[in-house]
Amino acid sequence: LSLGGRGGRGFLRLRISVLGNGGIAFDDFASLCGGQELTFLPIVAETLTGVPSVAPTAAVAAPHRPLGKAKVALISASGLRNSDGGGKSDPYCVCEIVGKPQLRFQTAVIPDTLDPVWNKRGELDYAKGDSIKLTVLDRDPGSVQNHDVL
Repeated sequence: LSLGGRGGRGFLRLRISVLGNGGIAFDDFASLCGGQELTFLPIVAETLTGVPSVAPTAAVAAPHRPLGKAKVALISASGLRNSDGGGKSDPYCVCEIVGKPQLRFQTAVIPDTLDPVWNKRGELDYAKGDSIKLTVLDRDPGSVQNHDVL
């Protein structure tokens, strides 16, 4: 993955594996039927879940269900820009599902390098329409929030 922001010409090496939960949500299966009335579906759902079925209405949005897990390996970066005046950057990488700050992980900070090797692995739950965002930052000592984006 090429890092082209802010004059950068570096590269980020990563590996992503997507693992499904094996199956399909009941509402997703029902929506595949193109709006045709299939009278057996609510009965099957009630039997399997033990929850009484309620006829769906157009005003009720389908819940945002995880489809599975994305296994992400943040391997390394190379050719990062230097944002430190008195040495080299102290890079780390944050991996997150956009709009879901609780679904994230980050690598360790590797001090004084433009070519960090992290070999950090993590798993993130994902749902239909989710996007993964990767951000490589430079840790600035003494600053808790204002780290430079590399």
